[in-house]
Amino acid sequence: MINRIQLMGLVRPYRTLLTAIIFAMIQHNANPHEIGARGSHILQWHTDNISRVVSFTPYGMAGEVVDIEGKQCLQGYQFYFDVLDNLAFDIDEQVELSLEFDLATSAKQIRLDYDMNGGSNAPVLFELPDQNGDRFHVERVLLNRARFAERIDFGTDIRISTHVSSDFPPRENRPKTTICGVELTRSFSTLRPDNYGWINLTIRDENGETTPARLAFYDGSNRMPLPGLSALFVEDFSDRSRTILLPVGTVNWPSDNRYAFYSDGHYRTRLPTGDYNLLVTKGIEYRFIEQRIRIERGATLDLNIDLERWINMPSEGWISGDVHVHIPRRDLSDNHSLWLQAKAEDLHVLNSLEMGNISATHFPQSYWGNDGRYGDNMRVVVAGQEDPRTAVRGHTVHLNLIEPVRDSNRYLLYHEVFEKVAEQGGISGYAHLNRLGARVGMAIDVPYGGVKFIEVLQRGRLGTDVWFEFLNLGYKIAPAAGSDTPYGARIGDVRNYVRMDDEQSPEGWFEGLSAAHTFVTNGPILSLELNGFQMGDEVRLASGDSIVVNASASINPDIDRLDRIQLIEQGEVINETVSDAGSEALELSHTLIAENGTWFVVRAFGKIQRTGDGSVAAASAPIYVSVDGQRTWRQDEVEALAEKMKTEMDQLANLSLESVGNLDEWFETRASWTANWSQQRELIQRRILETRAMYDELILLSAEQ
Repeated sequence: MINRIQLMGLVRPYRTLLTAIIFAMIQHNANPHEIGARGSHILQWHTDNISRVVSFTPYGMAGEVVDIEGKQCLQGYQFYFDVLDNLAFDIDEQVELSLEFDLATSAKQIRLDYDMNGGSNAPVLFELPDQNGDRFHVERVLLNRARFAERIDFGTDIRISTHVSSDFPPRENRPKTTICGVELTRSFSTLRPDNYGWINLTIRDENGETTPARLAFYDGSNRMPLPGLSALFVEDFSDRSRTILLPVGTVNWPSDNRYAFYSDGHYRTRLPTGDYNLLVTKGIEYRFIEQRIRIERGATLDLNIDLERWINMPSEGWISGDVHVHIPRRDLSDNHSLWLQAKAEDLHVLNSLEMGNISATHFPQSYWGNDGRYGDNMRVVVAGQEDPRTAVRGHTVHLNLIEPVRDSNRYLLYHEVFEKVAEQGGISGYAHLNRLGARVGMAIDVPYGGVKFIEVLQRGRLGTDVWFEFLNLGYKIAPAAGSDTPYGARIGDVRNYVRMDDEQSPEGWFEGLSAAHTFVTNGPILSLELNGFQMGDEVRLASGDSIVVNASASINPDIDRLDRIQLIEQGEVINETVSDAGSEALELSHTLIAENGTWFVVRAFGKIQRTGDGSVAAASAPIYVSVDGQRTWRQDEVEALAEKMKTEMDQLANLSLESVGNLDEWFETRASWTANWSQQRELIQRRILETRAMYDELILLSAEQ
């Protein structure tokens, strides 16, 4: 589908004609069809106000058109509505939305989101009345500062869904609602600008070189004009737009208006006359730019923006990377666009992952191996995969691949993929710690040594508990940070910094990550030293030797202030420095006597702490301490933890498909899992028996020492 934002430069009659053609094409499509990894459907339903309706169905909750007492109605969990452009496009006014619901088949709690001007797009929540006589009910909702510039998912303007609580089971079918009519009434109070000027913007780094960045212009009403043709296109699933929406997990943005765009360093566009607030950011190592500008009628504003570094991590041997991005790389233009986006976020190693399930793969990567890398020096895009992945066994991530590895006939045997990836020289780990079955998957795979990293930081959520359990069992695993773009995050929202003491190269970055010379962060910069050793190192001491630990954290003051830094030994906080007022830098020192094998991690937290996404946090890889040759485990917890892992595995071994619920991309995997679950479960049961024996051996070893 043509992205209508591209048409803004055309005169109105041509845009109207193209819109009509697109509308006719949608009408002509007699069968709903799935769109990419989201399993979405375009439904055969429209009104005089609505040109297109999309149903979103991640776990088999597809919406449909049903006939109720002669009315053509939409029935399902969630629907996206594209307002007809001839009625309203890029407006700024109050709109009355009239929604007709069938009370007999609708949930009571409804959520409405819409494309609006200004700051954050807070949802509209309302409750439908009880059915007392009339089956159909019209709910009228006032949409303040409606924009309708197709900035909602699927290039739409309005999203209506059944409202469920945040603790609703993610893989269960959501309650449905039934919508039988949608009408919009405009107030026609939008003020169209009469006068325009131009801006010619150049963004330069600390060396005076033109550099990509993320930016936005906001006028006096906090409205961002739609980006011009020189802004970069960004692909989210099947959507392509020059506008990006920064989710709450993107902490490095100084405005409540979360819309922005990317530039390659040169940006020229026409703007309505008036005053604007210009914002420019580039990752977490550069200071933010906030500058007031004025556009005069008929004039061109030539403006150079010189970025200032807050810190230069590469000069200190630390190279940033994002281990988890899903953007298709079908041709060189895709490669170049993704590379520019990474540069705009000051990200050096971007791992673009093809994503799979038992039935299919998504986000195709056409370039693999060393020759398939795109970039120069240490600014590089590298192919990998998130596959195999299931909600009951966990999602795995495999980096630096020569070619993809998958076998749908043995899909639950993750270890076979780990082994083949290692043969290629790649490294493997688990994504989404604490979510989507990662705990049980790691319980099965970690004892064999193939799990090199665990994704502990995503969307501003730092989860270390499960990771610490495996460290306390004596296993050595690095922390990882992955944005999981485009699933509710932006490239580089979180990142791994990897220490590279020798010549900096992509191979060195992956080797450093595998060796745990790393920390994860979305803001704080960490330092950890133990008797002169650093993150990922193993220190061999004798009982009675002194252990001296020094740790520090610092943060770009434009992002946040630090609340505290913690020293963790075997899962317990043993030292902490707290700043009640918030500080740009914190330090701690700690001395103790070596007694048993152990490990140490440092964590830091900003003042921004939220329930859910969007907290500011960082964690280091461990420094391991072996005392008199002992393992680094927490010996008094080994038996309990090993039994816990065995219990986790046994639960998977005994799962029936009916008890599992809807698995990943259920809209396309249902048939495969229905046909193959018994066979796949039998294969994984054998592997679980082998792994149980390894935990039993670990318990015996811990009892002997």
